[in-house]
Amino acid sequence: MDVDVFDEDVDGCIESIHVRNFFCHDNLEVNFNRNLNFIVGRNGSGKSAILTALVVGLGSRASATNRGNSLTSFIKNGANSAVVEVKVKNSSRRAYKHEVYGNYITIVRNINASGGSSYKIKSATGEIKSTKFEEVNAICLAHDIQVDNPISVLNQDDARSFHASDAKKKYSLFRKATNLDQTETNYNSAIANCDRAKNVLKRKLDAFIELEKEYKKWKANHEQMKSRDEIEAQKQALQNEYYWSEIAELEREAATVQAQYDKQNARIERLMERLRNMEQNFGSNSDTIDKLKSELQDKRAHKTSLEEDLRAHELEVRETQAVWQNAQSIMKKHTELLNREKRNVAQLEAEIQNIDSGSATSLRADLEKRLAEASEAARAACARYDTASNDAAQARAHAARAQAGAEQQAARAKQHQAGVEQLRQQLRELSSRGNDSLAVYGNNMVELVRRVKQAAARGAFSAPPRGPIGAYLKVKEKKWGGALEHIIGGSIQSFCVNTPDDSRKLFEIMGQVYGNSGKPAVTCSKFLSKQHDVSRNRVRASGFLCALDSLEISDPVVANFLIDNIGMESVLLVPNHDDATRLSDTEENVPENCAKIVTLDCSEYYPAPNYRSYGGSSRPSRFLHLSTAERKT
Repeated sequence: MDVDVFDEDVDGCIESIHVRNFFCHDNLEVNFNRNLNFIVGRNGSGKSAILTALVVGLGSRASATNRGNSLTSFIKNGANSAVVEVKVKNSSRRAYKHEVYGNYITIVRNINASGGSSYKIKSATGEIKSTKFEEVNAICLAHDIQVDNPISVLNQDDARSFHASDAKKKYSLFRKATNLDQTETNYNSAIANCDRAKNVLKRKLDAFIELEKEYKKWKANHEQMKSRDEIEAQKQALQNEYYWSEIAELEREAATVQAQYDKQNARIERLMERLRNMEQNFGSNSDTIDKLKSELQDKRAHKTSLEEDLRAHELEVRETQAVWQNAQSIMKKHTELLNREKRNVAQLEAEIQNIDSGSATSLRADLEKRLAEASEAARAACARYDTASNDAAQARAHAARAQAGAEQQAARAKQHQAGVEQLRQQLRELSSRGNDSLAVYGNNMVELVRRVKQAAARGAFSAPPRGPIGAYLKVKEKKWGGALEHIIGGSIQSFCVNTPDDSRKLFEIMGQVYGNSGKPAVTCSKFLSKQHDVSRNRVRASGFLCALDSLEISDPVVANFLIDNIGMESVLLVPNHDDATRLSDTEENVPENCAKIVTLDCSEYYPAPNYRSYGGSSRPSRFLHLSTAERKT
């Protein structure tokens, strides 16, 4: 038989804790009963992670948990962020702002990969009431929640060292647990304040004695004052003197204003004179603009001329290659002719040596004539050979330069060919999937959605899961598709489920479809039939839209996911960098509720006082408002 220990609910009791991507937990929700709770499990199963999540979720620093020095160490490996939700009881007559929060207060802390964190404090209806750490601190103080007190939260390391430490350390832990340290600090501060008050009292008493003496003196003077008529006359004289003093003061102020007026007039005259001089020296702005336009046209004409010269040089390279090939052929022919003539000369010289008498005079004369002709032909052949060699050298130099350009062009052509082949492969895959808009997420996503719908039709889920998130979104302006996908990030392929049991069933279906490969993320949060009212937290800037307003969202569950996990209502879309810089670099220019500014090329600007920016690159929309047919085009 169950018996409740308490007769009434106590404000500040932890109703439940829900963590996502925290230490080893993907998605874990623990609901606590009213009395005593035990959490058991093997070493490394994540029991201490729940205690750490409780301390962090209620606003404590990472160092207070003894589990890490920074919040990023709590994020699960492979994830970009972690979320801790702590639900606190708030139902008694002494509840904290019961008219605002109701019977329960839910504190949500988001931890991102950069080491920062943000808070969302929700009412019992799920509406966001505040995003400030001061409100979390006020809730903990109102409910007497002390996450840094070892009596309230005794972590593993403190418990282990408690038994092994000496009496002095145990007494130190006792003083901390019973708030004796804080009480002693407050007591010493009170004593110091008391000493200061005593010193002030002493100074006041000394001053009182002096004032009392002065009072007695003035009282004696009053008793010796003249009659009433004389006093009235003196009063009138003093009043007239006061009036004249006021007039004199006004005259001095008027003189000061007149001097400033004259000074400003002189300054205006000097500025007007400078303006007239500038107009005479430089002319009107229209002349400068016309001159710049003329220079722009000249530059464009020069660019066209350079492009024509480039085409002419390319043609010259091709012609030079042809000439070089022809010169090579001619050189080869002349070389063969020279060798043949050399052989003839050798033969003729041998015949001349064999001639020794006048009987061969006529033959010798004929041979000498032939020798002279052969020598002349040899000299001509050498000259032609030298010319051909020079032409060949020039042709080889032109060919080398042309070959380098040709190799560069061939490399670029090869890269383009590889890109075309990749696009053809994607086109073949898309054509094989038909005109299903989910095809852009891949074959596995199409099969997963089909199986989830079948399971939902059989009643396997408490509510049909929503996913992928991108399938429920449409962009109002197509140009913002890439930027919005950048903001949503990997969550665009995530799924939302209503209960932890639905999450488990969905993971089973994912395992059947994806096997050992990567799977979409799953977020578990109770489905609401109405979208969160973020009118008070939405970023506003004249002429620009917030990211949430730039989407058509067909399901309130998906809208609440984008609000809770991404904070789309606080992201401002600004097309160009100049406006983004202007709206973020100084605090007075930052729009209300603005957490981040994103431009068309996906650059990010975080507003002052912690102003910083990150460059991006424009990207086409891959998922949002796309079907297979649209992606083919």
